[in-house]
Amino acid sequence: MKMMLTKTEGRDEMQAEWILLLHVLDMDTSSQFTDVLSEVESKLTVWRHDKPASEHQPQLRAVVKKINQVLSEDYQCRRQMMIKRFPVTLESFAWGEKQKVVLGTTVSHQRCPGC
Repeated sequence: MKMMLTKTEGRDEMQAEWILLLHVLDMDTSSQFTDVLSEVESKLTVWRHDKPASEHQPQLRAVVKKINQVLSEDYQCRRQMMIKRFPVTLESFAWGEKQKVVLGTTVSHQRCPGC
């Protein structure tokens, strides 16, 4: 039976997998996603050409499946974070516009007392 992980445990596991992937690729943890993706594609291309197709097909599928899983989990985490932040961002824009309207006359008189 598969255990359900909490969000924090899932995030921690995903982060550990990401760090492991970076370590295997000999990349820094601050590497950009596009750089990591290019490196993975490069390694897979080299690996695919080093072995006959019959030898690496099952291994390649397993590696690609694991990479896909880690990247999908990362994407879901980022997506959820953006969804949670959106209402706050929207509220701050709305608040800023309200303040411009409320303070608009006061601010304009303070800038130009003789107007």
